[in-house]
Amino acid sequence: MLHVRNLTSNDLSLIDLVVQAAYQQPGSRQKALQQYVALQADGWFVAEYNSALAGLVGATVYDAFAYIGMMSVLPSMQRRGIGRALMEHLLLWLEQVHCPVALLDATPAGAALYQHFDFVAVDTVEEWRQASAQRISVVDYPHGWRVDTLSLVDLAQLVTFDAPYFGAERTALFSLLLSEMPQRAFVVRNHRDAITGYLFARDTMLGPWVACDEQTAELLFTYALSLSLATRHVIQIPGANQHALRLVERYGFSRQRVLTHMCRGNDDLSRQRANIYGQASYAWG
Repeated sequence: MLHVRNLTSNDLSLIDLVVQAAYQQPGSRQKALQQYVALQADGWFVAEYNSALAGLVGATVYDAFAYIGMMSVLPSMQRRGIGRALMEHLLLWLEQVHCPVALLDATPAGAALYQHFDFVAVDTVEEWRQASAQRISVVDYPHGWRVDTLSLVDLAQLVTFDAPYFGAERTALFSLLLSEMPQRAFVVRNHRDAITGYLFARDTMLGPWVACDEQTAELLFTYALSLSLATRHVIQIPGANQHALRLVERYGFSRQRVLTHMCRGNDDLSRQRANIYGQASYAWG
C-alpha cells in the first residue's frame, strides 16, 4: 500500500539513507534536509510503501514560484508509481498554497517523469568540482572597491540586489545561511558603496553566488578560494552563464554532470540566470 505524508523530524535519519541509495552517492544529506525543513516545514513529503519509507520530494516556495528538489525513490522500490505519487501530491499542495509556477533541475533519469507533469526544459545546470583543494590569490580590483563579510544588517540591501536576478526575494534563505555561517558570506561594494555581488562559501558548496558583472564575480570567487579551506568545492552553474563556466574551468574546476533546468506554469518571470554564478542547491535554486 502506498501512502504520501508530510516529512517529520523522526524520518530524517531513515530518509537520508533513501536519498543516498537513490542518488548512489555516499555521504549524509541529513544536515541539508534539516535546513530544507527549517525553511519550508510544510513543503516536504515522504512516500511509505507497505509502511516502509520509500521516497522523498519537497519544495521551497518563494513569492513568485516554487523550487522543487530532492526527488528520491529507493532503487528497490522503483517502477511502482512512487515518484509519480510524490509529484502529484506535491503539485496539489502547490495549488493549495496558490503557487502556479514550479522550477526544478532534472537528472536524465528524472526528466521523463517531469515531462509527464508538463514541465518543459528552459536551461541547463552544470555541476563543477574543484580538482584539488588549493588556495588562490585574490585578483586585483578597482580603487574604492572592497570585499566585506556579510551580516544581518546587510540583509535588506542584499535581498534588494538579489531579487531581480533570482526572480524572487530570498530573505528567509539568506537569514538561515547567515545564522548558520556568519563568517562565510561575502559581498563586494563599489566606490559608491553599492553591492555589485555576493557569495556564500558553505562547507563544500560555493553558492548562492550572484554578480552584476564579470569582474565582481571573479573577485568574489578568488576571495573565497584564497581562504584556508580544506575541502574541494562544488558549484552548480546555470548553463545561461557562459562566463561562469569559463571562469571556474580556468581555476581548475571540472564538469561533473549536466542537469536540465525545467519549468511548469506560465514562466513570465524576469529572472536573469546569466548573472547567477552559483545556485544555493538543487532544492533551493
